[in-house]
Amino acid sequence: MVRYILVNSKYRDKVDLRAFKSGIMRAVHKVCGDKVTLTVKERYYELSQSVTNSEARVIGRLIAKFCPELNVVKKIYYSEKSENGKSTQIFRREKIR
Repeated sequence: MVRYILVNSKYRDKVDLRAFKSGIMRAVHKVCGDKVTLTVKERYYELSQSVTNSEARVIGRLIAKFCPELNVVKKIYYSEKSENGKSTQIFRREKIR
């Protein structure tokens, strides 16, 4: 099981991800198909299998496209590696203990 939570901690307790379940499901099934089962809870969504970094990146972009309301909670990271110097992120992988 792999769990993803919102990056921005000040919105993590305020945003209910169940309201965005259909957009998250569309994004995951578009990238992974039926090989992965998805569970959406109030503060996280969980995948039954691990996905590669590139698949996770595509899922994040599709979630941002299908759920534009979540773009408010994204974080912008500035780095020298990316072409335009900044990278945005909505979700991050949470380590399950």
